[in-house]
Amino acid sequence: SPAFGFSRAIASEVVGTGLLAAGCVAFPSAWHVGAWLASLIAIFGPISGASFNPAREFAPRLVASLIGFDWSMAMATAWPLYLFCPVIGAVIGAVITTALRSED
Repeated sequence: SPAFGFSRAIASEVVGTGLLAAGCVAFPSAWHVGAWLASLIAIFGPISGASFNPAREFAPRLVASLIGFDWSMAMATAWPLYLFCPVIGAVIGAVITTALRSED
């Protein structure tokens, strides 16, 4: 969202995806993970759209550009945000949660 700015959107995607990955590692059932995801979307959605998944964000933009939409409009300037930040956040979240769980 332009109202929050690019740096907050980057932080939102990294932290949100990290928390999602942590929940996937820590929670015992898919129901818990789904509830966690819904909570994260409610929190981070207004800031960055809560993409959390590079394929969900990048694939529709790629298809739109391939079927004739203007590449500069379909890909916009923020696509690296949605491609790289979730990957970085997921790795950080999974590593931290796995490390904390292995200490038990």
